Amino acid sequence: MKPKSCTVAASVLAGTVAYALALGVPMATITETTGLVWTDLVDPDVRLPNEHVATIWCLLRDRYPDRAIGVQIANVVPPSFFGPMAYAARYARNGREFLTVAVRYQAVLSEDLTIRLVETEAHIAIETFHPADPDANGLVAEAGLAIGYRFVREMTRSNTTIAWVEFSHSNNGPAAEYETFFGVPVYFCQKRNAMVFHKAEMDAPAPEADPRLYVAIQQHMDGISKTASGSSPADPVGRLYFAAAECAQRGQYGEADLAKQLGMSIRSLQRKAADHKLKVQHILAQTREARAHQLLSDRHLSVDDIAFLLGYSTEAAFRRAFLRWTGTTPAKARKGDLGQDVQDRKLMV
Repeated sequence: MKPKSCTVAASVLAGTVAYALALGVPMATITETTGLVWTDLVDPDVRLPNEHVATIWCLLRDRYPDRAIGVQIANVVPPSFFGPMAYAARYARNGREFLTVAVRYQAVLSEDLTIRLVETEAHIAIETFHPADPDANGLVAEAGLAIGYRFVREMTRSNTTIAWVEFSHSNNGPAAEYETFFGVPVYFCQKRNAMVFHKAEMDAPAPEADPRLYVAIQQHMDGISKTASGSSPADPVGRLYFAAAECAQRGQYGEADLAKQLGMSIRSLQRKAADHKLKVQHILAQTREARAHQLLSDRHLSVDDIAFLLGYSTEAAFRRAFLRWTGTTPAKARKGDLGQDVQDRKLMV
């Protein structure tokens, strides 16, 4: 039996490729080296072969030797690099809780990635390892820890500091550049890749903690990290809607997502829907609308939060879609101003 190929979130590769382009690497070169085109990287929930991580970082290592590009990338990549984890960081009760989520959902980022927490009396260390590290001389570890440090500070709105940083490889650029970024001593050629935090700071309450929203985002990541279990309805139409509802729990509303959930090609999915006088996009739109009403019933979720959980890039995009579905706005719907009773809808997610 052929071994299962490990995958990585497209958001991780998209951030790396965007940085490579900013450095001056032509997209044609990246495509020639990896086979990837930019449209492969647009959907953050898409999974791509993990070997692309090593390929891209080795390309950067060869083109830009003696540069600390693993740290430099942390200054430019967007929060979407970490996908839903970026939102988990914002609403976690404290830094420790976010680090725990990083360990629990490490496979959401990359199935080859290993993250663990090691605690001592005064410190908490987050250790990482990726198989691409040796070939890329630790650039993957540098990028992961540097981006992680930046987002822990920015997304939790805290002044979290670290005690020191360790890398198992030799420095790729001037050592002073690493220490300027992290603001603490950075040690190379150690036995591990680790970022060490002061335990007292990581246990301090986060200013924007929201346990209810944090749980909702965890459920979203649960859906991404594993297929929801449960039996499927026997009738063909019921199976289509049931599969769409499962996709909705993961924030997936694309034809490709639904086809994958059902184990068929997009063309086969379209034919099956047409056999029952249905359109795939209509099924997905109904599912998304039903999920929107479900989320709006939770008063702890803002409209912006709901837009994220529904897979919209902005709150405005969600408002436009909701207005098209119902003839009213999410805010009015939440107040009960809908022209029809949501409970009478046929589809309930």
